[in-house]
Amino acid sequence: MFKFLFSILLNAIGIGLLLAVIIVPGMPQFRNDKRVDSLLGIILCNQGEQLVRQASNNPALSTVGITITPYCISRSGQSRDVTTRWLLIGLGGFGFTMLFGVVLDIMLLLNGFRRAVMHLSIKRNRLPSFSTTPSMPPSDDLALSLKDKLKQLDDVHLSGSISDDEYRKMRQEILDKT
Repeated sequence: MFKFLFSILLNAIGIGLLLAVIIVPGMPQFRNDKRVDSLLGIILCNQGEQLVRQASNNPALSTVGITITPYCISRSGQSRDVTTRWLLIGLGGFGFTMLFGVVLDIMLLLNGFRRAVMHLSIKRNRLPSFSTTPSMPPSDDLALSLKDKLKQLDDVHLSGSISDDEYRKMRQEILDKT
């Protein structure tokens, strides 16, 4: 459960980065907002520099909806374009956290599926079957011993896949069949 909440938190951080760094500064109602300039300046500019956002004159960026160009201006009046840094932090941070969150979600789903299969196989008191090649017939040596079955059940119980009541019931079923 904690891992799932962590992946949701990662996705929320990614969306927050996109909103705070890319979308809000480009919105017309925040175009002249000094609070936005101050916060972006902390992220994009060096110490002693101030952020200024100007209307974009780049037709390539304007076609994708980026209507501002951020500049950091030093105390001596020199300005430097920080558009690349701005896009890298905003879009890169969003992309990284979202990708990491999605990969974590997929891993959690696969792990849950694996646990469900193991839970069902133990509940039915048999392991998942593996096919054999024609040259290798199935062997009775592959059957699990009582000790192995109980160890496997203990592992599933300790992982939290089954409750205490299910554990006791399944353990008794294994012992009754021997």
